[in-house]
Amino acid sequence: MLKKLKDNEKGYSLVEMAVGMLLLLVFGTALFTLTASSAGSYERLVNEKEIDTEFRIASSYLTTKLRQNDRAGAVELVMQDNEPKVAIKISEELSGEIYETWIYVAEGLLKEVMIPADMEFDDDFAFTIAEIDKMELWDEENVIGIELFKEGSASQLFWVALMTDR
Repeated sequence: MLKKLKDNEKGYSLVEMAVGMLLLLVFGTALFTLTASSAGSYERLVNEKEIDTEFRIASSYLTTKLRQNDRAGAVELVMQDNEPKVAIKISEELSGEIYETWIYVAEGLLKEVMIPADMEFDDDFAFTIAEIDKMELWDEENVIGIELFKEGSASQLFWVALMTDR
């Protein structure tokens, strides 16, 4: 026949169910917020490391290139007619001919092109060194100051001392 339910055999009340759902919602929201925050931090960290890597590549390359060509009259900081406004020009003699190596920034890339001295500068022959947005150069006696910029505000400033007079 019909069995009578005891008080402790009843189901959950609407209030208990609502409190349980609310706690689940709060826990889920906290978990989602933590995950989103961690993902954002990870993305920023990866971006900073990429920028740092580009700066290291560019500064190492420029320092090495300048020191390899540390001789009288070889290194010159020049203003160009076309877009990269400031460039490093390195002159050297190879097999009896004078060649110029231009190092400059164009279209967000640090580039190098080596051309004969009598040839007009042409960006089509250049190769990419690193992703750098802008480069500023200073010439103070035998020291060249170089500041590299990437993604608006990040920058790196370094100095390369040369042994010979230019």
